[in-house]
Amino acid sequence: MGKDKVTEEYGSLLFTDAVMQERLPKPTYKELKQVIEEGKKLDLSIANENLWLETDALGLGGVWLGIAPIEERMHEVESVLQMPAGHHAFAIFALGYPAESKPQQDRFDPARIHYAE
Repeated sequence: MGKDKVTEEYGSLLFTDAVMQERLPKPTYKELKQVIEEGKKLDLSIANENLWLETDALGLGGVWLGIAPIEERMHEVESVLQMPAGHHAFAIFALGYPAESKPQQDRFDPARIHYAE
């Protein structure tokens, strides 16, 4: 995918209702609509996960840098980004074109699976 496609995908219309309804999984869209319309809290990890999935689908590389719930990290990021009062740092998601391609690691370990009876 070329860089023009990224601009097209992440342009000014990215967060319109029509685009969100088209691109987000139905449960995520429904939850986001409740957040917008009813002021409910959004599970930000779901938002980051979907950002990561879309980044990969666009052929980009990305990494999710956790900030919350460590208060010290949150305050530092909020300060560096000069975030307005009442806004809080949850995570940073860095994305871009990968410098190299690496095979997916196989970290599956069946010994880590436990069954409750």
